[in-house]
This record gives sequence, structure tokens and C-alpha cells, in this order.
Amino acid sequence: MRLPGNLFSFPLKPEHVSPVWALFLAGVLVFSNTFDNAFHLDDFHTIVFNFHVHSLSEIGSFVISGNSFSGTPGVSGYRPAILILNALNYAISGSSPAGYHLVNLAIHLIASLLVYQIAFLLTDRASIGLLAGSLFLIHPLNAEVVNYISSRSSSLYALFCLASFLAFLHYRKEAREKWLALSLAAFILALLSKEAAITLPLLFIAYDVFYPKKLKNVQKTGIYLVFLSLVILFLSARSHFMGSPSSAIPSLYPQIDESGYSEFAKKTFLGGIYLSTHYLYLFLFPSSLTIDHPFPAPAFNLRTVCELLFWLIAVFFVAAFRKQKTAPFLTSWFIISLLPVFLLPGITALSIFQENRAYLSIAGLSIFFAWILIEVKNRLEEKSHLAGRLFLTCLFGLLIFFSVISYLRNEVWKSDVTLWKDAYQKNPSSFIVSFSLGYGYLNEHQWDPALYFFKHSLELNPPGEYLYYIHNNMGAVYDHKGNRKEAFREYQTAVRLSPHLPEAHINLGLFYLNKGDIEKAGEELGAEMDSEFGHMEQRVSAALRMDRTGGSEAAERLLLKIADRLPSSSEYDGMRALIRSRLKQNVGRPF
Repeated sequence: MRLPGNLFSFPLKPEHVSPVWALFLAGVLVFSNTFDNAFHLDDFHTIVFNFHVHSLSEIGSFVISGNSFSGTPGVSGYRPAILILNALNYAISGSSPAGYHLVNLAIHLIASLLVYQIAFLLTDRASIGLLAGSLFLIHPLNAEVVNYISSRSSSLYALFCLASFLAFLHYRKEAREKWLALSLAAFILALLSKEAAITLPLLFIAYDVFYPKKLKNVQKTGIYLVFLSLVILFLSARSHFMGSPSSAIPSLYPQIDESGYSEFAKKTFLGGIYLSTHYLYLFLFPSSLTIDHPFPAPAFNLRTVCELLFWLIAVFFVAAFRKQKTAPFLTSWFIISLLPVFLLPGITALSIFQENRAYLSIAGLSIFFAWILIEVKNRLEEKSHLAGRLFLTCLFGLLIFFSVISYLRNEVWKSDVTLWKDAYQKNPSSFIVSFSLGYGYLNEHQWDPALYFFKHSLELNPPGEYLYYIHNNMGAVYDHKGNRKEAFREYQTAVRLSPHLPEAHINLGLFYLNKGDIEKAGEELGAEMDSEFGHMEQRVSAALRMDRTGGSEAAERLLLKIADRLPSSSEYDGMRALIRSRLKQNVGRPF
């Protein structure tokens, strides 16, 4: 069976319909249990509570502003393609996770087909293409990009990078301008999906190094300069539209001064060695997958020496196959696509090791190991037909094994509790795991385990910006348990730690309202007012309660302030109607 020159041609020819449908059906089966899985982590502030993506009328602003990235004031990001996709998704699915998981799965399926085609073009062997696409599709390390909705930034940018590279391969083989135009268009979409796409031109250069064509250097350099110009243009636009970060939000990306460059370089180098080694390990042995991988402080020690020794051996291995071209090129693919991740240890201490960030790298690894495995199979068949068949059977068993692990990983993503219980079993010393598990139990109204894990997270030396959330959530647990004294103490502690954040003020306001102290309730409910839908809903409901219990003036002041802050999005129309109905009773009051 031989594949056609490209998968962009339609209609699909009979000789390649079967593998395409095989990949499609395998993907649907492996990820069939994802559609009931919940929203997690960044999904809430970027989708569920981000009113910017709740209306298609704001799509135009996504390209010229970074302020639509999140519903949390002060959190910005310039990924217009992701925002447009989220807005379209919300228009169809609303707040139901199933539609978002369907889109994530569709992205992953298409990306797998592109891996399948790229592997074929690189090796000119259909068996390697099919195996590479299958490995990439069902590998457990890729389960996160389907289950974690916000990680679609990793899969979407990788999809466009793969499409751009595939078109580049066709351009190098056929020298037709349409392929170059398609490659450029896909690259632009990759940049607008995630800034990590800026490394793609390095992959083009690596291809030309290991697969040299009879082209003049001027031709090659001209194309590289076009892609480089797009990178510079994108970075300039991103810098302009992102604006200045809010002083109210702790920055995960501090500025590096001149004295910190050496430390930054050290952390980047040692952190890069660790990350590349462990991403490769998880590809080969995906038994310890988790939402929160521990990341040790970068340092020269025995572990680092062993990792460096491993990569030196790997370099000699690759050098031994340099005439094959495939090995050195795919090794460079793995390193180039991880370069943006290598920078993280030097600029942040939180969430450095995430599985979804290696998505594009896994594509290269899938092709690399598919090539090795098919080579081994063919060599065995040359010696013994039976040995080749036995190896092929083991290979098929490996694919089934990976599929089962992926299916089971999907089950872990069902809820916050299932997700963080799994993480806690694998990394019980992480403060973020304990805190998140406590928050999961809080949302499920399991007060005792929630309180236990919040207290436990305090014992694990959390960063200062997390103390506010821990104490505020502990106050909520005590409130629900009826321990008003402890609840009040925890709310006050949270406000003292971060007076600019709204949640503890709202909780204190509700606490005063339950006590009958209308004036203090109004002050707290109106303090540090943000526009998040859930918070606004709490404030409006509390104001109406104040009005019914004799606090008309305080309620009116609060409603006027809320009305002034409500976003223009249509989802707030119900709140506007409630406020208008109340304020109409007072002639001359503005609205």
C-alpha cells in the first residue's frame, strides 16, 4: 500500500482511506470516555467565567488586544486563534464541557493524520507513517491535550506547525509556490495559537541541513528570512497588545536583571536537561503520568551527571546513523520543539513540567521510534519470517497497551477530586496538589476532607500568593460547617494577606449579612469589585437580600456600583433587568 503525495488533495483515493479511517476509529474508541469530563484549572478563567468569549461580537477585538484572554482582571495573553475557537465553541456548547472535548479530540485526530503523512514523506514508507500516526494518536502522554480543555493551545499550535511543515516538505519536493503560501499561512495561525511556534523556522533549517536539496543559498536564505520576519512581526504585535501586567496579579514571569543572567542560564541549561530526559522517559514508560509533575531545583548533582551521560550516549548513537538522515533530523525536532519549555525553569517556579507542552515533541518522537521499530521488524523478517511476525504481534500488543493506559487516564480527569487524588498518590509532598484536592472536595461539599487538605497544604510551605486562597477557602469550609468564629478569622486573614482580591471580601460581606450587619455587608460586597459572572451574581443576590431585610439605602448603593461595573455581554442581561427593576422604584436614579 502506497500513500498519495499529500492529504490535502480531495477526494481521498481508495488506497489511503483505510489507514485514515483506522486512525479515526482508534482515536474515537480510545477517547470515547472523555466527553463527560469536567472543566479544570485554567478552563474556568479562560472559558467558563471569561465573558469576552461568550459573545461572537467580540471576536474582532481578540486580534488587537490581550485583555480578552481571561475573565480575571489583570491576566492577559495574546493567543487570538484560541480565543476565536473558544468563542465559537461557547456559541455552540455554552458551559457544557462535552462540546469542548469533542473539539480537542478533533484537533488531536487531525494532528495524528498530519504526523502520519509527514512520517511517510520523510521515510517514503507507508508502514512507518501508519505506525507513527498510531503511536502519536493513542500515546498516554497525549491524553492531557484531549482531557484538559485549555491545553488546546498546545495541540492547536502543534497542528498548525505540522501543517506548515508538511506544506514545506511538499514545497521542497515540488518547488510549487502554493505549498510555500500554505506553509506561511499555517505558520501564522500557529503563532496566533501559541507563542511557542516561533521555533518552527529552526525545524525548516534542520531539515535543509540533513536533507540537502540542490538549491542556491540565496533561495534558502530568502525563505528563512520570510519566516523570521513573521516571527519578529508577531513578537512585536504581542508585546504591543499585551500591555503592562496588572500590579494586582503576582507575576509568574519576573524581569531578569543583569546580575541574574548567569543564574537564568544555569537554570535553563540544567532544567532543559531534566525536562528533555523525563519527557523522553515518559514517552517510553508512561506509567507515572500526573497533572502535577515534581520539578527539582536545577543543580549539578549525580542525577544531572547521569542525564548528561545519557545524552552524550544518545549523540553517539545518532551520529552512528547520520547517513540515514532520519535519526539526526528527528533528534533535532525533539530538541527544537522543546526549546520554549527549556526557558521556564529560569523564569518561574510553578507548573514547569506539564505533559501537554511536549505535544509537538511527541510527534517527532513518534516518527523516530516508528522508524526504529519498522527497521527492527524488517531486519528480523530477513532472518526469520516467524521472528518478524512475533515482533509485529508484540508491536500490536504495545499499541493496545498504550490505548488502555490512555483510556484509564481519561477516567482520572472526570472531576477535580479524581484528578488531584491521582496526583496526590504520586506526589503527596506538593502544596499545589493538596490545595487543589481540598478545593475539589470543597466544590463537592465534602467539608472534612477539604479542611484536611487545606491545612495540609499550609504545612508544605506554599508561595505567598497562595496563602490568600488557602485561608479564604478554609473560611468557606468553616462557614459551611457552622463554625462562624473560625470562618470569620480565616476570611479576615485572607483579606489582610491580599486586600485587592475580591473573593474574601464577598465572603466577609455574606458573613456580615447573615449576622444582620447591613452596613458592613455593603462595604465588603462593594470592595475590590470585579466583573466575574459568579461574583456579580453573588453581589446582586446579596443586595436584593439587603433590600428585603430593611437595608434599602445600602442595597441601592451596592446595586448602582454593580450596574456601573457590569460588562456589556448579553449573559449579564438578567442581572441588568433585576437591577433596573429595583432602581426604577426610585425616580431620578441613574442607570
